[in-house]
Amino acid sequence: MSKRKCLECGVAIYGRPDKKFCCDSCRNAHHNKMHAETGRVVRKISRILKRNRRILANLNPKGSAEVYRDQLLRANFDFRYLTSYCQVSEDVVYYFCFDQGYRPMDNDWYSIINLPENVLIDS
Repeated sequence: MSKRKCLECGVAIYGRPDKKFCCDSCRNAHHNKMHAETGRVVRKISRILKRNRRILANLNPKGSAEVYRDQLLRANFDFRYLTSYCQVSEDVVYYFCFDQGYRPMDNDWYSIINLPENVLIDS
């Protein structure tokens, strides 16, 4: 008789000595429970990043634009989330949401640019 029990449902386990689950569905259920919170956080941040990118792209149909901070805020842009940044000079830093970049300028204005396809950013 086996003394080992499935970590998910508690039934007796037979087979390999390192086996922890009675079947694939118990293994999947156990791992899904363990990673549920992490998955929620990642999905939430991913939605915010995609929304930020969409907002920048909509405000920048020609590849380069200047917008006022209030336009970004009214569209629910979240300045806390970005995918990368590029420091062009000591004073100029572009923040990116995927391929859409922005940088603060004077008087609450922001410059928005598209990242050229052949450029990779190290961050």
